[in-house]
Amino acid sequence: IAQLRKEGISMVGTVHDELIFLPRFGDVLEYKEAVEYWMSRGPGWASGTPIACELTLGPTYGDQYDYDVWRTKEWH
Repeated sequence: IAQLRKEGISMVGTVHDELIFLPRFGDVLEYKEAVEYWMSRGPGWASGTPIACELTLGPTYGDQYDYDVWRTKEWH
Protein backbone atom coordinates (compact mmCIF):
# COMPACT_ATOMS: atom_id res chain seq x y z
CA ILE A 1 0.00 0.00 0.00
CA ALA A 2 2.90 2.34 0.72
CA GLN A 3 4.23 1.88 -2.82
CA LEU A 4 0.77 2.63 -4.26
CA ARG A 5 0.69 5.88 -2.27
CA LYS A 6 4.08 6.82 -3.71
CA GLU A 7 2.49 6.44 -7.15
CA GLY A 8 -0.40 8.71 -6.14
CA ILE A 9 -2.94 5.89 -5.74
CA SER A 10 -4.88 6.19 -2.51
CA MET A 11 -7.15 3.66 -0.91
CA VAL A 12 -10.50 5.02 0.31
CA GLY A 13 -11.58 2.11 2.49
CA THR A 14 -11.37 -1.52 3.49
CA VAL A 15 -13.92 -4.28 4.06
CA HIS A 16 -12.54 -7.41 5.74
CA ASP A 17 -9.67 -8.44 3.43
CA GLU A 18 -10.62 -6.08 0.59
CA LEU A 19 -9.17 -2.71 -0.36
CA ILE A 20 -11.36 -0.07 -1.98
CA PHE A 21 -10.05 2.49 -4.48
CA LEU A 22 -12.01 5.24 -6.19
CA PRO A 23 -10.19 6.29 -9.37
CA ARG A 24 -11.49 8.75 -11.92
CA PHE A 25 -13.00 6.85 -14.84
CA GLY A 26 -10.07 7.64 -17.12
CA ASP A 27 -7.57 6.30 -14.55
CA VAL A 28 -9.18 2.88 -14.02
CA LEU A 29 -6.72 0.90 -16.13
CA GLU A 30 -3.71 2.62 -14.53
CA TYR A 31 -5.08 1.84 -11.03
CA LYS A 32 -5.89 -1.75 -12.00
CA GLU A 33 -2.38 -2.42 -13.28
CA ALA A 34 -0.61 -0.78 -10.32
CA VAL A 35 -2.81 -2.43 -7.68
CA GLU A 36 -2.42 -5.89 -9.24
CA TYR A 37 1.34 -5.40 -9.55
CA TRP A 38 2.00 -4.25 -5.99
CA MET A 39 -0.56 -6.42 -4.24
CA SER A 40 0.87 -9.56 -5.89
CA ARG A 41 4.30 -9.00 -4.36
CA GLY A 42 5.24 -9.80 -0.83
CA PRO A 43 7.72 -8.13 1.46
CA GLY A 44 11.36 -9.22 1.26
CA TRP A 45 11.14 -11.14 4.52
CA ALA A 46 8.38 -13.35 3.02
CA SER A 47 10.37 -14.38 -0.04
CA GLY A 48 8.90 -17.51 -1.62
CA THR A 49 5.49 -17.08 0.01
CA PRO A 50 2.79 -17.33 -2.65
CA ILE A 51 0.72 -14.15 -2.80
CA ALA A 52 -2.20 -13.54 -5.13
CA CYS A 53 -4.47 -10.62 -5.91
CA GLU A 54 -8.01 -10.70 -7.31
CA LEU A 55 -9.34 -7.44 -8.66
CA THR A 56 -12.85 -6.47 -9.70
CA LEU A 57 -14.23 -3.21 -11.06
CA GLY A 58 -17.65 -1.64 -10.91
CA PRO A 59 -19.71 1.49 -10.46
CA THR A 60 -20.61 0.52 -6.87
CA TYR A 61 -19.25 -1.81 -4.20
CA GLY A 62 -22.19 -4.16 -4.78
CA ASP A 63 -21.90 -4.16 -8.59
CA GLN A 64 -18.44 -5.59 -9.38
CA TYR A 65 -17.05 -7.40 -12.43
CA ASP A 66 -13.82 -8.97 -13.65
CA TYR A 67 -12.00 -6.53 -15.95
CA ASP A 68 -12.92 -8.38 -19.17
CA VAL A 69 -16.62 -8.17 -18.28
CA TRP A 70 -16.39 -4.60 -16.92
CA ARG A 71 -14.95 -3.16 -20.12
CA THR A 72 -17.88 -4.54 -22.19
CA LYS A 73 -20.58 -2.91 -20.04
CA GLU A 74 -22.64 -0.10 -21.59
CA TRP A 75 -21.77 2.43 -18.86
CA HIS A 76 -18.11 1.95 -19.74
